[in-house]
This record gives sequence, C-alpha cells and structure tokens, in this order.
Amino acid sequence: MEVQQDILTDLEDTTWYQDASTGIRLLHFIIDLFFIVLLVILANGFLFPEFTSDSIGERILIYISLLFYYALLETATHGRTIGKLVTGTKAIRVDGTEFSGKDAVLRSLCRLVPFDALSAISGQPWHDKWTKTRVVKVPR
Repeated sequence: MEVQQDILTDLEDTTWYQDASTGIRLLHFIIDLFFIVLLVILANGFLFPEFTSDSIGERILIYISLLFYYALLETATHGRTIGKLVTGTKAIRVDGTEFSGKDAVLRSLCRLVPFDALSAISGQPWHDKWTKTRVVKVPR
C-alpha cells in the first residue's frame, strides 16, 4: 500500500525568503564601504605606514582590507556584515544549504573583479551569481 504525503506538511518545512531590494543592497554597500575605508585608514596609519608609500602598496592594502572585512564578517555571522546587520539582510546559498566560510571567501574574491559593484545594476551582482548566493531580508 502506497503512503500519500500531505503537500501542506512539505511546505511547512520550507523557509521562504524575500530578496533584498536594490536600494537596500546599495545602502548596506555604502555602510560596509564606510567601515572598509575606516579599516584602510587605521591599517595605513598604524600598522603598515611604510607599506603604502607607493600606489601599488595602497591598492594592495585596499584589496586586503576588503577581503578581510567581507570574508571575516560573513564567515563569523553566517552571511552578514555590519551593513547587512543594519539593513536586516543576510547572504544565503541559493540551494538552501548552510552558508559557509568558503562561500564568504569566494564572494569576497569575486568582489575584487573590476565592475562587480556595477553589475548590481542588472539585478544580480556577479559575486552572487558566480557563488550561487543571494541576499535576502531576515525575518524579524
């Protein structure tokens, strides 16, 4: 005898998320950018003043700060940064599996690709598309 499953029971186990709007994503990008600039200023002034005496050193410091900020925070908070905390959003995997440190690092590396930030104009930034992640509103 075949056992029928109740379709409503299946739906109860599914979590539904609403994608964050472009405006919300822009806002958390601006907030995160503020903290990245602050990190660069602190690193430049206190940790590596001699390293940034030329433009190549400055660029390397900016890239390292960006990688450090996004990878560390998104790993520690399972997909959130300060900007995402303020806007009530988080990054998740498209397939519904747990967001990992690997996802955070890959998203951070993709952000280094020139024009990644501008790719958000099309609706889905490259760092989301390439890593199969998305940014959603967090239920409060």
